[in-house]
Amino acid sequence: MLAIDEGDVTLWFYRNFRAKQQRILISGHWKTMGFSLPAALAAKLCVPDKQFVAIIGDGGFNMVIGDLLTAIQHQIKITLIVLNNKTLQMEKDKMKKSGYNQIGVDLRNPDYVLLARACGWEAYQIDNHVELEETLQKAFTGNQLALVDINTAHITYPDFQNKETMTGEY
Repeated sequence: MLAIDEGDVTLWFYRNFRAKQQRILISGHWKTMGFSLPAALAAKLCVPDKQFVAIIGDGGFNMVIGDLLTAIQHQIKITLIVLNNKTLQMEKDKMKKSGYNQIGVDLRNPDYVLLARACGWEAYQIDNHVELEETLQKAFTGNQLALVDINTAHITYPDFQNKETMTGEY
C-alpha cells in the first residue's frame, strides 16, 4: 500500500505511476503536507501484514520528522521515500506564475540519512537514477524501517491547461 503526500509529490506521482494492485492513501485535501508518513504508520497498525510505502516531499517531511521516533518506538515497519529538491516547489511555481518574488520557499534540510540512522532506521541516499532500482529493492526487502532520500531536480510541473505539455494519462 502507498501513502502519498500533498504538493508536487502528488502531481508527479499521478503523472508517472501506474498502479496495478496497490491501494493508495491520499489526503485529498489541499495543503495537507506531511500527511503520508503518519497515514502510513496508522494504516500499518491497522493492516500489519501489508507492506507500506510512504512517499513524501522534503517540505512535508520536515513537518513530521518526529514520526521517525514514533515508528521506531512502536516498530512500525514501513519504507519512507523522501523526494528531496530542497524547495517547496509547488508554492514556488504558484508565486512565479502570479508574478510574485519566490520568498520563503527554499529549504535548508538536515542530512536525512544521518537523522534516520540516529533514530534507528536503515537509510539510503540516492543521487542519480542508476542507484534507484537497487536501492529501493534493498529498502523494500530489508527487515528494518527504511528511509530512502532521493535528491531530485527543481522541475516546474507542466501547466495542465497547456495540452502541448501533457503526456500520458491522468
